[in-house]
Amino acid sequence: MTSQNWFDMWERVMGDSPAMEQFAIWTEMHSEEAIKHGIIKTAVKNRQMGGTMSLDHREKFASKVMTVKDADLLRFKKDGAL
Repeated sequence: MTSQNWFDMWERVMGDSPAMEQFAIWTEMHSEEAIKHGIIKTAVKNRQMGGTMSLDHREKFASKVMTVKDADLLRFKKDGAL
């Protein structure tokens, strides 16, 4: 998927989104699976919090989720689980 696809997904599930440059960074740094997981998990957390997460909080939370997801995927691949 492209940065634009991730941007559109974010806007569909959460409304206002980070700058397009942030999506370009995520696309370069993370797997597609990690980006999708990060956006969805952030949307769920934001909804659980009544939509009160600031854009900065959502962006940082999504980044952390993506980093952890990629690390998990790498660990599972190394251990032969995938």
